[in-house]
Amino acid sequence: MDYDQEHFVSFETIQPISEITLPPLSQVNPRFHTDIRKMFDMMREHQCHVTETTKGTFHVLFPPGSTSQELYPKTTDVRHCVMLPDGLELRLIDRQGTYSLSIVIG
Repeated sequence: MDYDQEHFVSFETIQPISEITLPPLSQVNPRFHTDIRKMFDMMREHQCHVTETTKGTFHVLFPPGSTSQELYPKTTDVRHCVMLPDGLELRLIDRQGTYSLSIVIG
């Protein structure tokens, strides 16, 4: 298996990604709500569609051409590098079906 040693990304696991559902803000510490909304605004600037569902969850549609790669070394949570076609890099963490998302800066 080939790896990018700097980022611990497996080149053999590149997958297209089109959408995810994130948990409602009620499951997140209120001090992070403003930051999460800012992240959603930034994602919208990069052609993602983020909508709040009637259940309070957030449905994220990624633009066509977005990819996901599993990050190594493996941990108890499944971690992915999500790359949007315009170069915005996100981290997606799957905690047994509950996702968290962050923007990579730098």
